[in-house]
Amino acid sequence: MRFADLQNRVIELVERKETEEALRVMEESKEKFPHKRDRLGHWKANIYVMEGKHEEGVAELKEVLKHGLWWNPEILTSDSELSPLQTHPEFKSIVSQCRTIFENTKASAHAELTIQGHSEAGTVIFPLHWKGSNAKDFSEQWSDENLVTKYLMGFPQSSQLFSYQCYAWDDVAVAYHDVRKTYCEFTQRVDVSDKKQILAGASQGGSIATQMSLSNDMEEFNFFIALAPAFDLQSLKEILQNQLSPPCERLHHNG
Repeated sequence: MRFADLQNRVIELVERKETEEALRVMEESKEKFPHKRDRLGHWKANIYVMEGKHEEGVAELKEVLKHGLWWNPEILTSDSELSPLQTHPEFKSIVSQCRTIFENTKASAHAELTIQGHSEAGTVIFPLHWKGSNAKDFSEQWSDENLVTKYLMGFPQSSQLFSYQCYAWDDVAVAYHDVRKTYCEFTQRVDVSDKKQILAGASQGGSIATQMSLSNDMEEFNFFIALAPAFDLQSLKEILQNQLSPPCERLHHNG
C-alpha cells in the first residue's frame, strides 16, 4: 500500500465516523511509514482533539518529536482542529521546539534531483512537485509502468523548506534558480540530445512550470504540462503582456 492509499483509507473511515478503526490503522502504519510519522501523528491528534481527548492529542504530537520528526510551526498553529490546544502549556512547548528546528534546518536546505524512467526514451519529462512534497514522494506519483517504460523523468526538489521533508516554490526567483540548477545536473547525468523535452508540474509546481515556459526562461523545453496549477493570475497576465508587447515597448515599460 502506498501512503496515498493509506491517506484515502483514513479519510473514508473518518467520514464514516469509524474513528477507532482510523486510529488503529494509523498506529499500525507508523512502522511501515516511519518517515510519515509527522502526518500520522498530526491526523491522530486531530481525531483525539475533536473527541475532546486533549491529553491524548498532545501525547501524539510529543511522540512525533521524540522520533525526530517535526512540523513547520504554522501548520500546528493554523490548524483549526487543534485550536482547543492553543493555550495548553505542552502544546506551546511543542510549537516552540518546532520553530527552533525549522529555523535551524532551513539554512541547510538545498535543491536536489531524482531521476527515474527509461534512459533511451525519446521524451523527457521534468515535473515540479506540489507545495508540501519532495522529489522522492512526488516521483512515486509518476511511477506507473506506462510512464516509466516510455519516458525519462527528472524530478527537481525545491531548496525552500516548508516542513519536515516538505518543500515549496514560494519565492519565484529562487524557484527558477533551483529548476535551472537541477536541470543542468540532469543533463550532466543523462543524454538529452535529440529528445523531446516537457516541463511539467502540479499545483504550485504547475504554476512555476507555466510561468517559466510562457516567459521563455527554459527554452530547452518544447512543451509544458500543468496539473491542477495554483495560478497567480496577475503574474501570468504580466508575463503574457510582456511576451506580446513589441521589443521597443517592453524596453520602455521596463525602463
